[in-house]
Amino acid sequence: MSTLESPTTGNGRDDMDMVSVVAQATQICNAMFIAIREVDCYLKPKLAEIGIILDKRSTHALAMSCWIAMGQGKMHLRLPAKRFGKRAGLEKTKPVKPVAKELFSRPEPTVPFSDPAVVPALKQLRELLGRESVNEGEILSILREAAPRGTRPPASLDAAPQRSLELLLERWETVRELVQVGRAGLEKGAV
Repeated sequence: MSTLESPTTGNGRDDMDMVSVVAQATQICNAMFIAIREVDCYLKPKLAEIGIILDKRSTHALAMSCWIAMGQGKMHLRLPAKRFGKRAGLEKTKPVKPVAKELFSRPEPTVPFSDPAVVPALKQLRELLGRESVNEGEILSILREAAPRGTRPPASLDAAPQRSLELLLERWETVRELVQVGRAGLEKGAV
């Protein structure tokens, strides 16, 4: 007599044994579902990040290998006898393309004035400009002279990157001296 066979009772089969067979089959299906889901949703994207792209056949082989390993470890015995379903909100993930490392860093992008990260630095700088009686044109000319070759300096303080505004605030003494030197140069040129 095999493990699935049982002595029959009145109607030709034992309902309790049939329930346990279905429960075992459900546990095995759950193990297979977990193996497929983890390979598809976790391992495949992680492998893609390091440059290993799996085709459908390789993905299936990896999922079956995981399922066999789970079976050898008798993990299916620890799974519930209730069939797993799809989790709400779980969508199939797209494979992630490997990111090429850059040799040179990119220039800092300009942040518009509406960005909340820029607002405090810009407010402080404008208050400082009002107190020191320095106009925005003088600050923009300093930024224009300090800009590296091949980059475009900001047209206004609203378009200046946050880091530039913070550096202007941190080094205000130097900026004020540069403004005074610029004013002296203009006065010499006018005379």
